[in-house]
Parts: sequence; structure tokens; C-alpha cells
Amino acid sequence: MDDNTPASLAELGQRLAALRVANEWSIDEVAQRLHLPSGQVQNLEQGAGNESPVYLKGFLKSYARLVGAPESMVDDAMRISETPVLLPAAGAVARRVSWLERYKWAGTYAVGTALALTAVNWLVTNTPQLGVPDAPRIAIPAPTPNVPIPTSVKPEPLPAPVPEAPLIASLSPFASREAVRPATPVQNVLDMRFEQDSWVEVTNAAGDRLLYSVVKAGDRRTFDGGPLSVRIGNVRGVAVDVNGQSLDLSGYARGNVARFDVTASGDGWQAKQRGASSESSDG
Repeated sequence: MDDNTPASLAELGQRLAALRVANEWSIDEVAQRLHLPSGQVQNLEQGAGNESPVYLKGFLKSYARLVGAPESMVDDAMRISETPVLLPAAGAVARRVSWLERYKWAGTYAVGTALALTAVNWLVTNTPQLGVPDAPRIAIPAPTPNVPIPTSVKPEPLPAPVPEAPLIASLSPFASREAVRPATPVQNVLDMRFEQDSWVEVTNAAGDRLLYSVVKAGDRRTFDGGPLSVRIGNVRGVAVDVNGQSLDLSGYARGNVARFDVTASGDGWQAKQRGASSESSDG
């Protein structure tokens, strides 16, 4: 057969197969070069395929370019065989689908919907809470005839309403009725607020150091017990309260270092100038 003679898809497949054999290629090698399954290449050589005409035409032209055949042969074959024979894909098993299998899902959906609607209708009908409530019946009293009141009979005045004591809501119904005394705020014996970095030493009566370090600006140190001995290394950067009262550190400072004791008094606690013996012990 002349290669330029228009051929059908089956004849085109035979020509492509002959050119493949002439190139000493196997079907698997052609499938690898075309990036197609081997079964699909075999279908192309048989003149059929399970794809649409657009994809079939593209696969045949790729096969023709691979083996050196003119692509016009593919156009002629597609024009002659307008309706290609569709074969099942490799490994697939063809079977007839009965009408029952085609429409079983639609029938199942229809039957399920009908059963659901029937159940909802039964619930609405037989359950008063789900049904539409009946309209309340309003009794209209019969009109009372106008009976004139005798002038000699006066209606008795109604008694004045007795005012009721107001009810006071309480969040603690089981709480005692006695007045709750407010808690007395606890005042710190010594309260130091640091506006600048400052070195501080605080010791108790036993000589134990309660604080001995540099405190950063923005921190706060408080002490609830006494007596205490205090030494502050940066007077200008610390605000001090003793027993809730502000303490002026200038009266206890020598240079930029303040020394004072916090001792007990009749009013609680007070700051006291440290004696000469204490200063000598501080070094």
C-alpha cells in the first residue's frame, strides 16, 4: 500500500506498527518514548482507542513523528473514520450495566426522602410541642347594665395600701446579717521604690542580710517586719516610706549614701538616725 494513499485508522495503525518494527523498537520502548501506557500504544496500532477524538489525534501524530511518518496521514485517517471504535482500556473488563444499577441510587434517594418526610409529618401531627399551638380563647364578659346608685348609699372607701418593705438582693444569701467590717490595710514597715539603679543593704536585728544587691530602676522592695538597718547607695534615685509615711532621705544622707534604722515606737515604726557605733561597723 502506498504511504501517501489515505488510510483508515486501522490501516494507519498497521503502517505505524510496520515503521516501529523497522526501527527495531518494541511496544514498551515506544510507550516509554511517548509517555503512554503500553496497552494504549497497542490500541493505536489496532486503529482504536478509548479516548476522545481530540486526544486520539494528538497521540497518533506523536506516534507518527516518532517513527518518521507524515502527520497528514493522521488527518486523513481521522477524516475517513469519523467515529473510531472504542476499546476498553488495558486491564479493564467490559460489562453491560443494567437499568437497575443505573437508577438504583436515584431510587434510593427518592425512597429515603419520602420516608423522612413521612416521619417528620407524623411527629408534627402527634406531638403537641412540635405542632402549631392553638390560638388562646379569650372570654368576653357580658355587658353589665347601668344600675343607678341610690343617693342615700355611699360607696365605702377602699383601704389605703400598706407599703411593703423593699427587698434587698444579696449575692451571699447565707451570709451573716451582722455588718462586715472592712479589712484594715496592712502597712509595710519599709517600702522602697526605685526610680534609678541603686545599691541597697537591709539587715534585721540578728544581723542577717535581707537585701544586699543592686536594684534596677522601676523595681520595688517592701519589708513587713522590723527592726531593720538600712543603707542606700543612691539617695536621689529611691523613694522610701516608713510605716506608711514618706521619709526624707536628705536628713539621713552623707554624700549620696543614706543610713538609718527602723525601730519600734508607740505609733508603730519610725526611722532613726544610726549611731556612731553603727556607722563604724558599716565601714
